[in-house]
Amino acid sequence: MEIDKLVLKKIEYSIKYHADVSVTLNTAYVPEISSSKYADIIGLPHKKIKEWCIKGALTCRRLDNNGNEIFDWRINSKLGRWYIDPSKRIGEF
Repeated sequence: MEIDKLVLKKIEYSIKYHADVSVTLNTAYVPEISSSKYADIIGLPHKKIKEWCIKGALTCRRLDNNGNEIFDWRINSKLGRWYIDPSKRIGEF
């Protein structure tokens, strides 16, 4: 049985505007989530999330396509993607 589109929209709205991301993601163990997916979940622009990663407001690390951490990402800012630890709240280290 397929869920009606209206029901899906209501679920999406509830998650987007009423769910605490850290609580929601912690109910199912998710060690890391991409910054773009995190932005989608909390409804903020991806650029803002990347800025928070760079400034240290979120617990993030930069990974290449093979899952290896990039420690010198400032040399070439195009390398890799930001991944966020969703178990930590904004500003928590």
